[in-house]
Amino acid sequence: METTTNQPMFNPTQKKSRINSLDVIRGIALLGILLMNINGMGLPFSYSDPTIAGGSDGLNLNVWIANNMLFEGTMRGLFTLLFGAGVILLTSRLEKNGAGITTADIYYRRILWLLVFGLINVWVLLWHGDILYPYALFALFLFPFRNTSVKKILAIGCLLIGLGILWDVSDHQNHLKTQKEGLEAQTLKDQGATLTKNQESSLKDWEKFKTKKTPEEVNKT
Repeated sequence: METTTNQPMFNPTQKKSRINSLDVIRGIALLGILLMNINGMGLPFSYSDPTIAGGSDGLNLNVWIANNMLFEGTMRGLFTLLFGAGVILLTSRLEKNGAGITTADIYYRRILWLLVFGLINVWVLLWHGDILYPYALFALFLFPFRNTSVKKILAIGCLLIGLGILWDVSDHQNHLKTQKEGLEAQTLKDQGATLTKNQESSLKDWEKFKTKKTPEEVNKT
């Protein structure tokens, strides 16, 4: 019985089969992310507030504005779309070549390696801006949706975005409540009044919240 040792379906995509336009866009996205990461690596506390590092005027401010208007979030979004496209291209190529259940094996092995690299990036290289681990984590649940219709994908995406917005709004309202109740309790304490247990708890929550923020961020809350 003759066995086949050549399994091209399992090999990396050959150069002639690659989609050059996707590679170009991927390179642009990586360079755009690099522009943001330069600031994140060199001046992490000024990433969202340029005044912390004295970049509140002139060229420094203009560069910060340009980065945030053109690259912040935009490049991550583009790279995320390319990541999803890569998943579809990989799995569809394997399934087209008859890989069957092996498609899932190859897919998850790649994702688990991505997870490992993400953990190394975070815990060994200590990079707080890592995106590999979140990609790998979400990709673990992505495989069953690879053949889902566009309409359903859009509906799921809109739902998740909506939930994210509601979460942020709720979080912001809780911060405002913490600030209001904490400042009221602080005022009463300064006046020599005896605080109730709830007021003491509010003051502790406010003090804890302030330790996570810079003075500038607290004033903007």
